[in-house]
Amino acid sequence: MIQIPPASIPAGAFGRADPSDPADAREAPSADVTDSVAAANADVYGTAGTDPVAKFGASFGAVTGLHPGVQQFAYAAPDETGGDAGQAGGDTTGGSAAVTAQSAKPDAARAEAQAWMTRGVTLLQAHRYNEALEAFQEGFLVYPDPKFILNEAAALLDSGRFAEAVLAYDRYLADPNAERADEARAAQERARAALGGREATSTGVAESQRLYEEGAKAFQAGRFQDALDDFEAAYELNPVAAFRFNQAACLEKLGRPYAAADRYEAYVKAAPGSADAAKVTAQVAKLRAQADAAPITATGAAGGQEWMSRGNLLLFAHRYDEALEAFQEGFRTYPDEKFILNEAAALSDGGRYSEADLAYSRYLANPNAPRADEARAAQQRARAHVGGHEANAGDLKEAQRAFDRGSELYKAGRYADALEAFDKAYTLHATPEIRYNQAACLEKLGYREAAANRYNEYVHTRPHAPDAERTRTHAAKLHEEARKLAEQAFDRGTAAFNAGNFRDAAIAFREAYEQLPLPQFLFNVASSLDRAGETANAVREYQRYLNELPDAADADRVHKRIDTLQKATGTELMKP
Repeated sequence: MIQIPPASIPAGAFGRADPSDPADAREAPSADVTDSVAAANADVYGTAGTDPVAKFGASFGAVTGLHPGVQQFAYAAPDETGGDAGQAGGDTTGGSAAVTAQSAKPDAARAEAQAWMTRGVTLLQAHRYNEALEAFQEGFLVYPDPKFILNEAAALLDSGRFAEAVLAYDRYLADPNAERADEARAAQERARAALGGREATSTGVAESQRLYEEGAKAFQAGRFQDALDDFEAAYELNPVAAFRFNQAACLEKLGRPYAAADRYEAYVKAAPGSADAAKVTAQVAKLRAQADAAPITATGAAGGQEWMSRGNLLLFAHRYDEALEAFQEGFRTYPDEKFILNEAAALSDGGRYSEADLAYSRYLANPNAPRADEARAAQQRARAHVGGHEANAGDLKEAQRAFDRGSELYKAGRYADALEAFDKAYTLHATPEIRYNQAACLEKLGYREAAANRYNEYVHTRPHAPDAERTRTHAAKLHEEARKLAEQAFDRGTAAFNAGNFRDAAIAFREAYEQLPLPQFLFNVASSLDRAGETANAVREYQRYLNELPDAADADRVHKRIDTLQKATGTELMKP
């Protein structure tokens, strides 16, 4: 089970204690430590005896923000002559011995500090940020060089402790002659950007530490809501990734699995290189699977957040109707306008554009709606799908009545009447489901190609519908059947036409058109009727042909034939 950390975290450290970490890394590094560090660096660089710190800076700096070359000390060696060497009458031998003894102290301090620097860099490379931070701080105590401050800031930045990083960069930049000032300022700006507008202050960091400790105590005492409140307040002051983890642990204990999964996911996103990232990611999947299978029992704001999380997951999975129900239930649980905006998004993404239009209007009824511009743009996109028309509730009610009527007629086997009702419903409220029902009616009436087209329109609007692939396959089958039937009818029509049976030819060509509505079939119908002496019907079919194919290569010839037939029957229009 994932547990919150104990409160006994080293001063200045935030987040979860790793039981595998050393309990105390503040003693001076021993010979075995420095030897193991050197050996590790030798393994990395393949050069035993080469300065590991300098090598490390060149290879790692671009990734972590640790500046190349900043780890290596570059102080001048102590004056070999000694401070008293030039004193008149002095004992030069004694003076030299005294200077040597005095200079040994800074030399020893510098060597010890270099060992701390090497240790810190190696730990940082292993993403053991808290230990690296302690090493840099201990090195500074031994030998106060600003390079330790810069590396401390980098460790804080890389570990996601952005407020503390900003403050550490402030300390480094307090020196007007800081060597890497431009790089430090750029890194500081990145840290500030990660704070999301929050101001980094020492008091804020200290207060977040206090809140963290209070939250840890509350968690251990089973007061999970109090712990959650503390961790959320701490995060607002100092957005450390580990606070997200601790919030998630509280939410899990409070029986809010969706919210817990969201916080765990936020933790992993903020700290993708953490040692437990894979484990936490697996926990996220487990929590969401459990939440999907269980009813939401939380009430108030907590219940609303659970419904919001469920709705968002369903929306991202393209399960629009279920997402819509979740958002509506969430609004009933906790009436927040965000549910209305998400409801509108689910309706729009689900192809229910008129309903989406009305939902956006409900959201925009608040003159101070926080995402008003975004909602207006989405509303205009929804209206564009229905010809730019503004939806109204009356049309939706009438569309529902027509839809219900169509469903009854379809069940009764009255497919032509059902199609008419569904056409009316679609005119008032264009939804993918009505398109599907139109297709079903057309298929029952034997109009395979028209049915296939409507099925494809449904799939185009709802590409992620559970039946999308099956519908797409069925539409392709209908299209192939229509093509074959049209070909057979065309062959019969051609044979009848060549035999002089023009009325039979017209019937066959019309059947071909019904299966596969190509304008050329209409021309064949018209030509057959023309030869059969059915002048009025021939004119009508010639005109249908031109209406469907106005740029036909033979358009002028067909127009002339229409004029000729109309003159012969005295039905031509009067010319001005």
